Amino acid sequence: MKSCAEPGESSLGLGVRSLAPSSPICAGGVVNRRPLPRGSCPGGVREAERGDGGAWPGHCFAPGPEGTGMVGMVAGTVRGPSGGSCGRGTALRGGSDCELVVFLDCFKSFEDQRAGRAEVLRELQALLDAWGREPGPGLKLESPVQATGGLLRFRLAAVDLENWMDVSLVPAFDALGEWGPRPSAGLGASSLGARLGFRFRTVGEKSWLSHWCRVCPKEAGEGTLPPAYALELLTIFAWEQGCGKDAFSLAQGLRTVLGLIQSYQQLCVFWTVNYGFEDPAVSQFLRGQLKRPRPVILDPADPTWDVGNGTTWHWEVLALEAESCYHHPCFLQGTGDPVQPWEGPGLPRAGGSDLGHPIQRDPGQGTPEDGERLDAMHPGPPRPAPGPSEAAPGPSPSPSPAGLAMDLAQIPSKELDRFIQEHLKPSPRFQEQVKKAIDAILCCLREKCAHKVSRVSKGGSFGRGTDLRGGCDVELVIFLHCFTDFTAQGPSRAEVLAGMRTQLESWCREPGPGLTLKFPAQDGAKALRCRLESSTLEGCVDISLLPAFDAVGQLGAGAKPKPQVYSALLGSGCQGGEHAACFAELRRSFVNTRPVKLKNLILLVKHWYRRVAAQDTGKQPASASLPPAYALELLTIFAWEQGCGKDRFPMAEGLRTVLELVRQHQQLCVYWTLNYGIEDPAVRTHLLGQLRKPRPLILDPADPTWNVGQGNWELLAREGRPWGHKPPWDVLPALLHQTPAADLDKFISEFLQPNRQFLAQVNKAVNAICSFLRENCFRNSPIKVLKVVKGGSSAKGTALRGRSDADLVVFLSCFGQFSEQGNRRAEVIAEIRAQLEACQQERQFEVNFSLSSPDHAGQSVDFDVLPAFDALGQLVPGSRPSSQVYVDLIRSYSHAGEFSTCFTELQRDFIVSRPTKLKSLIRLVKYWYRQCNKMPKGRGSLPPQHGLELLTVYAWEQAGRDAQFSMAEGFRTVLELVSQYRQLRVYWTLNYDREDKTIRDFLELQLQKPRPIILDPADPTGNLGHSARWDLLAKEAATYMSSLCCMDRDGTPIQPWPVKVRVCGAEEGAPSGRGRGWVLTSGQGPGVPLWLHFLPGHAASAERLGVTSTLTPPSQAAV
Repeated sequence: MKSCAEPGESSLGLGVRSLAPSSPICAGGVVNRRPLPRGSCPGGVREAERGDGGAWPGHCFAPGPEGTGMVGMVAGTVRGPSGGSCGRGTALRGGSDCELVVFLDCFKSFEDQRAGRAEVLRELQALLDAWGREPGPGLKLESPVQATGGLLRFRLAAVDLENWMDVSLVPAFDALGEWGPRPSAGLGASSLGARLGFRFRTVGEKSWLSHWCRVCPKEAGEGTLPPAYALELLTIFAWEQGCGKDAFSLAQGLRTVLGLIQSYQQLCVFWTVNYGFEDPAVSQFLRGQLKRPRPVILDPADPTWDVGNGTTWHWEVLALEAESCYHHPCFLQGTGDPVQPWEGPGLPRAGGSDLGHPIQRDPGQGTPEDGERLDAMHPGPPRPAPGPSEAAPGPSPSPSPAGLAMDLAQIPSKELDRFIQEHLKPSPRFQEQVKKAIDAILCCLREKCAHKVSRVSKGGSFGRGTDLRGGCDVELVIFLHCFTDFTAQGPSRAEVLAGMRTQLESWCREPGPGLTLKFPAQDGAKALRCRLESSTLEGCVDISLLPAFDAVGQLGAGAKPKPQVYSALLGSGCQGGEHAACFAELRRSFVNTRPVKLKNLILLVKHWYRRVAAQDTGKQPASASLPPAYALELLTIFAWEQGCGKDRFPMAEGLRTVLELVRQHQQLCVYWTLNYGIEDPAVRTHLLGQLRKPRPLILDPADPTWNVGQGNWELLAREGRPWGHKPPWDVLPALLHQTPAADLDKFISEFLQPNRQFLAQVNKAVNAICSFLRENCFRNSPIKVLKVVKGGSSAKGTALRGRSDADLVVFLSCFGQFSEQGNRRAEVIAEIRAQLEACQQERQFEVNFSLSSPDHAGQSVDFDVLPAFDALGQLVPGSRPSSQVYVDLIRSYSHAGEFSTCFTELQRDFIVSRPTKLKSLIRLVKYWYRQCNKMPKGRGSLPPQHGLELLTVYAWEQAGRDAQFSMAEGFRTVLELVSQYRQLRVYWTLNYDREDKTIRDFLELQLQKPRPIILDPADPTGNLGHSARWDLLAKEAATYMSSLCCMDRDGTPIQPWPVKVRVCGAEEGAPSGRGRGWVLTSGQGPGVPLWLHFLPGHAASAERLGVTSTLTPPSQAAV
């Protein structure tokens, strides 16, 4: 691959470095200093051209033998005009091209040209070979004359200077003759382009673009980048549409052209200066050309030549290079603000990377009435999504026109913040203009309105601070004294709106400098709609004026409305969202108080939404319209609250999380109880009714009657494919504490149960790993692998969707007793790691392995590979270990759970044989625990997770061991036991008991320790309740016990199971042949069994080798 970089430099960086040091102010100076050729070289070359041109009449094509068709051709040579960059005035210093087109009268048609070209080229080549010995003063013929592709090529170079020129000699049919301003002949040969090339006055900018194109990377391979001529035409197009002046900012022009290059997949550019749609044949041909894959850039002289040729050239290489240039100083003003591109039809909008027009799918659009150039349709200004003032079901947006420049997937993750700042955030000047105009409108209404105004509120995206550049919406809610309740708004609303319109039309036609107020056709009687448009800045604002009842009143910061407000709302018999305007201030405060970066994420999501909405325009009936953009705002806030909650976060993670939730729209159940809650019976009944409705459900945080999630999500879900490589936040489409008690089984099956295909693939891989370790570890060593045992949640059947854990315990012959387990730890770990790496390379698993613990998207399993002493030997199912095993353990251990890996089989078997529904309850408790683990804890850590698994088993055993039980009652019981952690002192005698004196004495010492005490049923040295923040778990348990997940449909609390307890010191045996569960209580509350934590919780345990296995199921395919 040929590179234009110097030795030691990457070709990618060369183009950036060559332009980056410049600033916009001195950009013109850079062109004058460097890209333009020195005067001596063009002069010399032009003299050589004139020498060439003068040679044709007198020396070329002497009369040949009769019948050759060449007689008289000396006199027949017509003209030899020069084309190429030299002829067009766009030559670069250091190298350029020149096209000499020789029109011959022996060519009477295009067919003649094709038939006689070879013989003509031989004549020309012989002449040039002779002429090339002395081409002119200071010039030399650097490469021999070659005939290729119907023309002759050679290179002229300066002897003393750095310049050279590639010359092409093209014999052609003189189709135009002596043409006037517009030729009448049909065009069919690209060589005529030199005749019809125009002399534009944008020489400096075209030189810079040619220079930039020259230093771009040739990563796609030599000769596969678009021709420089395509960029010349693109530059002319940008100048025509965005500027048209002789004097302009080169930095701004270059910035515009680079934006067009990034938008190459939507480019459709041509001129009708020389040909048009008047002639039926040309019209039909042009329409066929415009159906070609983008980019389409037709030569203005030859409609058969698509210079852009989207099927041939690698435009994506130029697009990537263009994107990388934006952050360099040449595109920053002296104030540090970015240089803005020109604005105009067909150009990238200042508010984003989109073009100012949609994809032209039908070439018939805009022809030929669009004038001399057909590039696109020109729709009106964008109309953003309406606010909640519209009638339910949820309003649907009229999206902004999408030019389809840069897909978000093409933006590097680290550049998203810059993209938002430069392209999505509105102009401060425009915002200030709008603010002043709105104040003028409100002032007018206060003074002139026939009905007394109590106060006003600004809502919509402008009021919430989530308005996008280029267009936004504002809700001006006018609270009137004449509206005394919710029902009073309807009868007189039409009269009030008519009076407002009259006042505004007569007094506020020009609300501010450069702004005009227009009234479009009104589509309803609930709001007065008008539009503010700026003549100086690109942008518009859709305004909705809503007269409303002041239901909430003036609230202080952080204050909630009185419960009676919502009782009155629900008692008014209103439609969903009918009175949403009354709560505009609450809605604005809900969003306005969020961190700046979260609002930026909202802008990014809304930008994506607008692009999708633009594709949907006119394709679906009104009944299938998209949900409002406001629904995406709320979904973004929900994702941030549940998955992050920090002021600073990776933007890519947030975006991907929202898109994942969009894809799961059929399971969305999102609402807040910030302003209304379940304390009031009327609100609780209404909420429970809302939660029984089909999904998606996204309730407005200010108005519980408005389901913002109504609408057609299918298109959004299709376009919301996994994006980027950053893993999303851990967020489910619904919250546990907001799930009604009757729906807990559904919650588990939809969100917590692992994918069966994933589990089967993981089990297959784990079995293969176990087999590999047994057969390959320590092959050339006296150490032998006795057995490999699977543990963890995957082995016990309690794994959660998204992430689970598995322990692979390798029992080795080199460990003869507990104390020897750590002596050869380093050697053993090194050997196991080496074998695992070999296993990964040797076998093609359906899962990917990483010998570390990175975060992975989709579903994954974390493995702990642990070497251990085989203390149990070969266990017979149903039997208990020898007492001597525990006696040796007690005498060998130095800290709790030090050798718990040796008892992995017993830990696994204690859970794995339990009923399926009990394992589902364990999953629910573990998920609750993980949610608690996200809460700020301060000093200390929560108890180990396995303790809650054991607590769940104990609750179920004490309740009678029913295989079909109420999930809500079971969950409620576990929460009750957690809340009474100070009385917990629990252990089982399934594997060890008090018969042996050593064990009995040890257990008595263990049970005298501070509560809670939860002993591992497999390892009595492991106390899972010691030194942990049970108080935090108890606090969360109390919160959940009063939430919907522990509440019946009529609002009554779910009752826990009756857990049996006895007075202090008593022993209660579990009614099962599996062993006895001893529960010691203080008589103050129910006791609980031990909480078991697998080895990872104990830092002093044997070293482990962490292995992460990740699989993305087909239903969750990642990008």
